[in-house]
Amino acid sequence: MEFNTVLDISSIIWDEKDYNSHTDEYYKLVFAVSTLLEKFEKEKPKILLRKELQEEMVFHFPFDKLPDKFYEFGNIVYLFLGNVGSNFITYPDNILPNIISIPNQIKAHYNDKTKSEVNYLISKIHSDGESYNVYFSFKYLYGGNDKLKTEVKDEYREYDTIISDNGNELDEFFAKFKPAFEHYSKHDKTLYNTKEKWEESDDKDGVVTRLSCYNNVDNIEPQRILESRYPKKLGEYYYSYDTVNEVYVVFRFTRLNIYHGYDENNLNKIPNEVRKHFNK
Repeated sequence: MEFNTVLDISSIIWDEKDYNSHTDEYYKLVFAVSTLLEKFEKEKPKILLRKELQEEMVFHFPFDKLPDKFYEFGNIVYLFLGNVGSNFITYPDNILPNIISIPNQIKAHYNDKTKSEVNYLISKIHSDGESYNVYFSFKYLYGGNDKLKTEVKDEYREYDTIISDNGNELDEFFAKFKPAFEHYSKHDKTLYNTKEKWEESDDKDGVVTRLSCYNNVDNIEPQRILESRYPKKLGEYYYSYDTVNEVYVVFRFTRLNIYHGYDENNLNKIPNEVRKHFNK
């Protein structure tokens, strides 16, 4: 299952008056926001973000107001905003009449352009009944336990809401989307499914290949190779490269987020973008 990220914009565009009055809370927020953005950098989820909203976040992030010890935090924010790239999903400048959000996402300290951009964002998620949109915020900024809601003319929609600094909530959410390896016995290592046997075969497509990285004991190495995969799923497959055994590994979807794996000796079956990624 895939999801679209909806970020609490006030985690980047701070209320400066509130920051000056509750500086200790923002010290905590610095760590929490950094953790979330680094998680996004690692997991690369799709993010609902217009270029115009991205620019508002860049221009109005209070970098010049922060103490010197927040310098690294500023770099993390700018790196995230600069590297969103192909992971962002844009949407039109359309505001649904009388749309409201609960809690209110249109913060009083935003300028008019930012308010419009946030209205475009909540209008997008309210009108999109097909995508799985997930809202990410923080305890101090969100100030509640209920899910984010939007309303237009008594029609409510609610969205899974992840309070990123609430215990293990963030890690537990992403764990649900993490592909997991499960060995399939037909890819056990035998005397008959080596690369040499595959090369000798007259029916190479009919050979069931081994999974060389599997030690018949645990899933540690196959899972590591799965996690170092080419990031884009191609059909039912993820592709990775086993540097120890010098072979491409194909991970095939079986159910939920479970994948089994096998060596792919035929380089012609490895997509060019994968070979370019691993430079093999």
